[in-house]
Amino acid sequence: MRGTGRAAALLLAALLPLTGCAAVGAAPADAPSPEPSRAPLAASVDELSVTADLYRTRSDPGRGGIQLSLANGAASPLAVRSARLESPALAAPMLRRDEATVPAGQRRDLPLRLPAPVCGDPAPAPPEAVLEIELDDGSIVELRVATADRIGQWARWHEEACFASAVAGLAALRLEAVPPAEEGEIGVRLVAAPGAVGDGAPGGLRLIEVSGSVLLSALDAEGRPVTSIPVPVGRAGAPTELDLRYSPARCDAHAIADDKQGTHLRVRVAIKSPAGERQGEVVVVPDAVTRDALLSAVLTACASPARDDRG
Repeated sequence: MRGTGRAAALLLAALLPLTGCAAVGAAPADAPSPEPSRAPLAASVDELSVTADLYRTRSDPGRGGIQLSLANGAASPLAVRSARLESPALAAPMLRRDEATVPAGQRRDLPLRLPAPVCGDPAPAPPEAVLEIELDDGSIVELRVATADRIGQWARWHEEACFASAVAGLAALRLEAVPPAEEGEIGVRLVAAPGAVGDGAPGGLRLIEVSGSVLLSALDAEGRPVTSIPVPVGRAGAPTELDLRYSPARCDAHAIADDKQGTHLRVRVAIKSPAGERQGEVVVVPDAVTRDALLSAVLTACASPARDDRG
């Protein structure tokens, strides 16, 4: 018993210094966490160095968007409180009110949604970026920056949007998912209804051909692979309905799950006027229900034994 008491006393003596050290080093349970230090912002407009350009991601065409890419060449972070793009070629400014910070020496993309175009100028300059920037003292200054059309996508969007606007006045185009003509295929119906200013008379608008996509390989009326599906002359004007045949262009689950534009179809059309005929392409984007139905049809066609039989 005496030995046991001595051992317990020695163990307690050994633990006390450790307990004391832990108590000294421990922070109170209710002590506030230190706030992270914020890098100082620019003290004046003279310290700002910003360049801007425009481009579109793979998902932007489907959502009607464009990216304002800001590069911060200054030594301080760039605190953007709002951004807008202004141009005579736009029916309204593009506005983004979400705050964003661009670290020093880095670039950040700000997504914006494109409004309707103002047509007439065949080659409009890229819009001007108007930025509200916070300075280090908390004040807000307005900075105007010319933008560059990084790879010509702004000019292409404006040209295509103006052509699509002219087409929409003559015909409203939409896609529907329909049962396939053969197992292992995907059925798509292109519907062209008279537009706001179209009277359905032959000659105003002529459908020429319909493309495939990254997910849909075009087939002709006999089911043979083609680059695009020609529209029969007798069914080329609105109102009309065309049942189109496609086979899966890809069957890997990753491509289908991450699809951005695989259900978008380009339709080549011609607009006739007293000045002559003008040809171009319009992109027909399905609504959400049709898109889901088409993606489901791709999966079904990919799993079909008939696809294996075709080799």
